[in-house]
Amino acid sequence: MSKEIYRSEGELLDALRRREEKALGSIYKTYFPMILHFVAQNNGTEQEAKDIYQEAVIVLYENAQQPDFVLTCKIKTYLYSVCRRLWLKRISEKGRFIGKLEEFESFVSLDDEQAGNGGARTSISPDARSFRAIGRTLPDNYGGLFYS
Repeated sequence: MSKEIYRSEGELLDALRRREEKALGSIYKTYFPMILHFVAQNNGTEQEAKDIYQEAVIVLYENAQQPDFVLTCKIKTYLYSVCRRLWLKRISEKGRFIGKLEEFESFVSLDDEQAGNGGARTSISPDARSFRAIGRTLPDNYGGLFYS
């Protein structure tokens, strides 16, 4: 997290709730390398890491917009957990995972289909679409992680 912009994760989460572009940029720039490393170490590509990370940030963004959402861990932990669950599910579906997905469910207790958003959505909300539009305006060093 960039300390010049946000002094705490609470401030970063509040800025995300206010849909501040700097908050999205900070989240993308700060935490993506961790997810890229995780996916690459588990037989994935950079593109797959970008896809997984995009989905996880959308989950965080949409949850942050809910008035009753309380983050009980660090943003890094939340994103890692969502990405890990999504990645394990993806490699299980593609047959690249030897173990059983159920063996890992006690480690990351997220809903299969909604990856931690409480089952609240079944499609991408209009807010998420505008969130993606914001990504196209960010500088190249992290704007390329957003998709249209």
